Amino acid sequence: MKLSEMLELTGGYKKKPSQARSNKTVDDLYQSAKEIFESEIDEEFSTKLLSEK
Repeated sequence: MKLSEMLELTGGYKKKPSQARSNKTVDDLYQSAKEIFESEIDEEFSTKLLSEK
């Protein structure tokens, strides 16, 4: 799943962060979510699973 597809599913960025560290955090979260969605795990997606990733 591409980042653009994930943004469509989640409603996109409400406001794009302006600080580099915030941008990296948002990008890391979306990358981790993408990896979880593409993996073959049997767990349901959750914020706990995302934070552990």
